Amino acid sequence: MRARNQASQETARAQIDAELKEQHDWQTNIVDLYFSRRELFDLTKSPDSAQANLRVLIAVAPGTVQGVLNAELERIPPPTGESDPQRLQSLAAIASVQQALLVPSS
Repeated sequence: MRARNQASQETARAQIDAELKEQHDWQTNIVDLYFSRRELFDLTKSPDSAQANLRVLIAVAPGTVQGVLNAELERIPPPTGESDPQRLQSLAAIASVQQALLVPSS
């Protein structure tokens, strides 16, 4: 009985370790992708495309996507007092991705 319980615990630990490794691998791949293919996530130049790409990545690494969003938010220029549709579109894309982060997928 004790051996079976120990084997069960070892299996559970191995499964948790595998899940953590997979999560880490996804995070690393997303960060690598962000730095090597910035244009895929550039909310100032292509908000719609960047938003779609980020929303796809939420499923596998929401915490990493939050980090990318924070970095992209820093890149959006501050308001100038004039109407800036590109800036507003970039901010709307960030808000949309933020909303997707807050709403658990079913």
